[in-house]
Amino acid sequence: MNINFELYKTFYVVAKNKNITKASQELLISQPAVSKAIKNLENQLDCTLFIRNRSGVYLTEAGLELYKEVENALFILNNIEDKVKSINDINYGVLSIGTSKTIVEKYLCKYIEKFYKKYPNIKINIITGSDKELIKKVRMGIIDFIIINTPCDIPNDFTITKLQKLTTFFAGTKEYKDIIITYDNIKHLPLILQSTGSTTRYYLEKILNNQNITITPKMEFTSSTLVLEFIKMGLGIGLVIKEYLNDELDKNIIYQLKTNIPLENRYISLITLNDKNLSNIAVKFIEVLK
Repeated sequence: MNINFELYKTFYVVAKNKNITKASQELLISQPAVSKAIKNLENQLDCTLFIRNRSGVYLTEAGLELYKEVENALFILNNIEDKVKSINDINYGVLSIGTSKTIVEKYLCKYIEKFYKKYPNIKINIITGSDKELIKKVRMGIIDFIIINTPCDIPNDFTITKLQKLTTFFAGTKEYKDIIITYDNIKHLPLILQSTGSTTRYYLEKILNNQNITITPKMEFTSSTLVLEFIKMGLGIGLVIKEYLNDELDKNIIYQLKTNIPLENRYISLITLNDKNLSNIAVKFIEVLK
């Protein structure tokens, strides 16, 4: 395999700066050298990576895809030294966790604080994204493990370890509190849900798909926090997790709605790749979690 890493590094810096002049200044090489490197890489890959205009350059579709992959590769390379050192030295290295912003705020913070106080020299990376993105990054070695809500669509070569039980229910404001949500009426209700690909959406659709029911939400958001905010505005009904609420129920800002749809138990779970040996740092953090 004959890979010219300098070509990919040059490509990455140009894409990041969106400007060949700025890239040449960062790389400490001439502008013609930068342009030649990009041309060589385009010839090597047999595709156009940049479209040039007066203000600079921007990525083509192929260039954007390459940029994502190179960014992931550089992340791995930048952490290799720390990871190697951490094999024998628990006091030094990197811990990379794939999760969601909500879980960090509502669950992980206290464990990260406890771990950090014990191992202050460990660098901790929190990486968020869709389940599929996080799974891919575990396979690539970018992430040590994942902590997300389950059930969700997890491949068979991963192990799911339940950490905390969650209570899920349909919620709405006062004008919706007398509604009983059923299989018959759910697709006609003003639903506010997380986007397709989220664990909450997967959880609900799996239940409804067993009854051949398809739903079209009134509103969709990537964030569970936004779902809750728009429910509180009285704009519709959505699924929430009791453990992630503050005092909205106690203050009657939202109400738990009645339903005859069986909502299965959900959990915050640890997701690990079966054939991947976890670093000492990752093992120590998991011990803190458990």
